[in-house]
This record gives sequence, structure tokens and C-alpha cells, in this order.
Amino acid sequence: MAGEVEIGTLLRRAFQLAKYSFRWGVIPGLIISRLSSRVIDRLGGYTRPRLEDQRSLIERRDWNVLVILDACRYDAYLMSRERPQWGRIKPVYSPASITPHWLIRTWLGGDWRDTIYISANIFANKSIGPMKHLHRYFQYRLGERFLDVVEVWRNSDPETGAVPPERVYRAYRMIRTKMRLRGLRLGSDYRLVIHFMQPHTPYLATPRLNQLVNKLDRETRRDGIGLGFEYIYIPMLRRALGAEADKALWRLYMDNLERAARYARLIAEENRGYTVITADHGEMLGEYNLYFHFDVATPQLRVVPYHRL
Repeated sequence: MAGEVEIGTLLRRAFQLAKYSFRWGVIPGLIISRLSSRVIDRLGGYTRPRLEDQRSLIERRDWNVLVILDACRYDAYLMSRERPQWGRIKPVYSPASITPHWLIRTWLGGDWRDTIYISANIFANKSIGPMKHLHRYFQYRLGERFLDVVEVWRNSDPETGAVPPERVYRAYRMIRTKMRLRGLRLGSDYRLVIHFMQPHTPYLATPRLNQLVNKLDRETRRDGIGLGFEYIYIPMLRRALGAEADKALWRLYMDNLERAARYARLIAEENRGYTVITADHGEMLGEYNLYFHFDVATPQLRVVPYHRL
């Protein structure tokens, strides 16, 4: 009986997937590209470049403020006009291609009880929030390692899921004021990690499209298949813009990056000589018909900036 129920569920999901594939014809190609990339990754096809290890640099603790730009590629960061225009930038190799793995591999091996983690990324807390169905694979508790975890993501827009960078900056200013009133000094008494959500999706320039994508994502989850952001957003973008879709995606991604880089620059200006700007991982923006990020080690996902200011 249990086997019959399982087969029935699989058939229903297959039917729903076929329905959405017919609705958006590019979905099968996106799925095949992603599956192929996983095979290539398992076979060692993505060679690691000879770069410094990001985790080792972070563990040196020669920073007072560490700014994380979520999903920021090294090449995109170099193109940014809003980033700080001083200091030294170099490419480094991230230990992961998705945020939960990056959090685990970067932070859980050390003692960060002198550090406050300010996060717009929901994975700062693995077990709660509207995305809790994704957290079952990641058994960690970031709060046990840090002096405090400030979960700015709780103030996200419920329709789009966006956490604008100004909210993260505001949380940073509040923490600085709070610690100063307690007589504690940044650098000698505590450190800060400030995790912006941008340039990661959702793209702040397209709030209505974000709402529609989220609505359709909830619809596919009710149908039992949960296509996810990529398999809805990219088909819609291609249907609207055709061959220009990838160029538009780059523009949206860079717009998100510039918005966050502006606030990262403000933070760096306030803490000259003691700030590092980096990223948890990069982003696929159409290379090999791959989009956004998932757990494979392509250079676009693993090579990130390390900007010492």
C-alpha cells in the first residue's frame, strides 16, 4: 500500500513537471544543464584555480569589520562603480558554492564569541522562517559560535522576500551605538560580520516580477514539485526578452551589487584600515546555460573578491 502511494505521488509530480515544462519550454534544458554540471563536478571537471583560501584569510582575524556581499562574483565586483576605490582587491577561493555550506565551513570550526554577526540572509538561523523547508539538510546553529546574531532578514518584504541594504546598514549603526553606550570598542572588545543579501536575488529593481515569481513558486510547491526561483524566473525572462535575457540578468545583478556596494563603502569609510569586503560565493549568470548558484565548484561560484581596506 505504501508503495502504491509513493508511485502515485511520483506520477502526480511527473505530471505537474510536464505541465510546467510545456508552459515554459526552456525548463527541460535548464534541468539538463544543471544535472550535467553535477556530473562534471563529480568527475573533477572544474579545476580549482591556484588562489588563496578565503577561509584561512578570515581565520587570521586581522579585520574588525568583515562585510559579506552575498553571491558576489570577483569579476562583477571589479566592475562595480560604487565599491570603495582604495585598498587592495584580490581573488580568493571560497570554501562553498551555497550559503549554508559556506557558513558551516567558514565559522563552525572556530570560536567567534567576540564577534557579532549581522545577517540579511535567512540561513543565519537554520531552523525557522518561511524557508524552513530548505534547512533540514543543514544541522548547525550559528548563534552558538558568535557573541550575537542579528537577524535582519526578519524584516524582509513578505511579498518579494527582499531585504534592502539600507536595513542592514541601519542595523550596523544601531549595534555600533549600543556597544559604544556599553563602553565597548570595535576591534578591542568585539568584531562585526555584516552580511548583505545583495547582489543575490531578489532583484530590487523588479519588485512586481519578484512578487509574481514567488507566487508561482508557492503554486509549484503546492503541486508537489517546488521548481524554485531559477526554473520560474529564467523562463519568464526569456519569454519576455528572448536573446537579450542574459544581458538583462547581468544588468539586474549589477544593479543589486551597486546598491549594496554603496553601503559597504560607507562602512569601510567609517573603519578605514580595519575592514574587509568579500562574498560567501559567486553566481552563474548564463554560463553553460546555468543560473544562480548551487553546490558545484565552477570558478564563477567559487572565485570571490577579498578587498582589504
